[in-house]
Amino acid sequence: MVQLYSVLKPGMVWILILLVLCRQVDAEASRAPSCEAKGAEDCQNTIAEVPPADCALWYAESTLPSSGYGIFAGRDFAQYEALISEDDVVIPIFAMRLHDPNRSSFFLWNEYTWDPYDMFMAHEGTSIRVASPGFGSLPNGVLDFFNVRNMKPHHDYAGLHRSRDTGTGAFSPYTRGSSAYTPVKAGDELFVDYGEQYFTGRKDQTKRLLPRRGDRATSRSLGELANVGTCMDNFAIKASTIKQAGKGAFAKRPLREGRRIAVLPLIHIGERKRLNFYKVVDAKQGIVDHSTITGQQLLLNYCFGHSKSTLLLCPYGLHTSFINHGANGTANVRLQWSTPERSNHNSSWLDRTPLEIGKETTAGLAMEVVATRDINVGEEVLMDYGNEWETAWERHASTWDPPVDNYVSAFQLNKDIEKVLRSEFEMEKIGASYPPNVQLKVNKAFGDPRQWKTALARNELEWWMHFIDSEWAACDIQQVEIASSSGERMYTARTKGKTETVMRNLPHSALRFFDKPFTSDIHLASAFRYPITIPDDMLPQVWLNVPG
Repeated sequence: MVQLYSVLKPGMVWILILLVLCRQVDAEASRAPSCEAKGAEDCQNTIAEVPPADCALWYAESTLPSSGYGIFAGRDFAQYEALISEDDVVIPIFAMRLHDPNRSSFFLWNEYTWDPYDMFMAHEGTSIRVASPGFGSLPNGVLDFFNVRNMKPHHDYAGLHRSRDTGTGAFSPYTRGSSAYTPVKAGDELFVDYGEQYFTGRKDQTKRLLPRRGDRATSRSLGELANVGTCMDNFAIKASTIKQAGKGAFAKRPLREGRRIAVLPLIHIGERKRLNFYKVVDAKQGIVDHSTITGQQLLLNYCFGHSKSTLLLCPYGLHTSFINHGANGTANVRLQWSTPERSNHNSSWLDRTPLEIGKETTAGLAMEVVATRDINVGEEVLMDYGNEWETAWERHASTWDPPVDNYVSAFQLNKDIEKVLRSEFEMEKIGASYPPNVQLKVNKAFGDPRQWKTALARNELEWWMHFIDSEWAACDIQQVEIASSSGERMYTARTKGKTETVMRNLPHSALRFFDKPFTSDIHLASAFRYPITIPDDMLPQVWLNVPG
């Protein structure tokens, strides 16, 4: 060692000493018992946070007074740059008032839902609102300023088909992305456009919330976000390794054991029956037989619940809805109640009954997702959904029978729409027809060729379609021609309805197949429905209000 010192500079000796110490710390850590081995009580608290330096999105207290928590940029984003990929799930909710046994009871989700026309979901049924538990719920919104634009959803069934897959209809196929509407600086709070209608009847609140750049800062330093916030971009979304699960959440960076990797603010539903469908006797008159349950809302699959409680807790968080069930000990994350220092969680609510919580008009509970072991980059993040959920799934899988039909979804047709589209004349000539469950529609925004042709020339047609406010109208194809300049097929469409309009020289992008109301997979009577089980050690005694 003396000889080694003689050829090294003093600074290099200190580096060697630090390397030895680090190896000793790592060795001690490798001998330490896992979180599960320590027991639930010792696992309750996360280890000291070491925030990732490359975190792009943070969850922290909003800069707006009385606005709870919000989302902040962890780096600069250029105008129109994607904040998140097109994997932010959106979930249709149907006819809540019609199926509500009380008809006038408050439903907190109404404060977090979006218009079905903006979400390309108006075709799914009637009286629809759309839950968007990611970027549609996390950021705040104000009237005179927004720097985030949510894109139009697309849908993807992740390779599942009702003729063979037991998981068909058990998850929403709709997802969307979000982008920076203006240039965003690191530390800026992100605001979405809620629309003017959202603030109707909220005049006093609106005046209080309006951000005025002259007298109020709407950003935080990255150091502050690292100290008081939680990184919310830990997951990448792709096809799950779990059969029948659709898509899953995968680690974007190494996630160390004991780390808080997501916060889940919770929207409460005091009575689980609010998500039931009942037998509709006369929809126009609003007559429903509430003694006959015919199904449940898809939203149920995205909520936490327990068979001994009527309370449902529906989380909203960035990509956390894609965390699938880890069976047979494969789970690598767990839940725990959050703390007021990191979320909107009010621990006093754990002493209140489901009925009392159900009357609250703002969200006041939150959970956290914590790694129970080291999770490597690219590894799927899995949570134990509980014995109740697993028993329900096994029962569903063992009794499931595929529907007897030759179903072809609009999604399948749109994948090869150029090969599928035919004029009425061509269809009659070959004796063909489109599947009875779909309807062809044209985007009326293409009625002004100057706009879409400008976007096409800039190679921005798909981007343009995400941000235009447009209406899709049922149509027939009158003629198909080949453009001399490009060799592409161009279409003449005639809209249906009271006033028919002929639109000429349309690209295939202007046309799309839509599923007819109540025909898509999410409406299948055989689709799986069951909430994720709240762990017994997290369930307050006062919540156990179901007899037996």
